[in-house]
Amino acid sequence: ALRGTKEERALLLESNQELEGTLIKASDIKIGKRIGKGNFGEVFVGEWRGTSVAVKKVPASRITDEFRQEFVREAELMLLLR
Repeated sequence: ALRGTKEERALLLESNQELEGTLIKASDIKIGKRIGKGNFGEVFVGEWRGTSVAVKKVPASRITDEFRQEFVREAELMLLLR
């Protein structure tokens, strides 16, 4: 089940303009060792403001409109599950 308050879920559904206001600058993330690799790209361990995070690195050639939509959906889900 999705977590997050009813208001948080509604906010994501109503005002998701490519997750406006929730993007993180690459310079704010410390990237560590690679933990995975697949067709989409690579996944690294990272640290952001003292919190362990997963960092996806995707080649620019793979970034299509469809990929962006899927990525945004995944990010929305991660926000609700945290």
